[in-house]
Amino acid sequence: MQSPLEHILSKGRKADMIAYIGATPGAFEEVLELATSDREPVCWRSAWILKNCMKKNDERVRPYVGDFVNVLADKKDGHQRELLKILLMMDLEDEYVSFVYDFCVRAWKEPSNQSSLRHTSIGFILKCAKANSDFAADIPELSHSIYMNTLTPGVKYSVQRWFDKFLGTE
Repeated sequence: MQSPLEHILSKGRKADMIAYIGATPGAFEEVLELATSDREPVCWRSAWILKNCMKKNDERVRPYVGDFVNVLADKKDGHQRELLKILLMMDLEDEYVSFVYDFCVRAWKEPSNQSSLRHTSIGFILKCAKANSDFAADIPELSHSIYMNTLTPGVKYSVQRWFDKFLGTE
């Protein structure tokens, strides 16, 4: 049987979900739990709405960062994208940065992944590269056309602009 939150996540509009989570005691914590669960389709929608209900470095999310990282590789592309968006909003501990960075490199290099997942993955990679020169050394290889040519046109344009800005070729 679905909880009231699960019902709203299954049937509701974004504004209704955000309002419910903001007004209902315990709903934010339930969304955090559902985001790492296997309860389709609410697990993906929980991750999606969570990003819209949290603040940068939200202390309520911090205890769950390890859970998000641990389930990341086991989820489908869209769910992975939403978990990455949450992780992008958090300042991660070094142990998590390395794991998520490696995941993102694999996701970026896999042409069968959704362009939106690859877009979010390269966003995480570039965030790491800006903060750490060891990661920055990977960017010329990752900007190669073999990875770019399989993206949708809009994502390709956006990512090319990011690469051009990062590499100073714009």
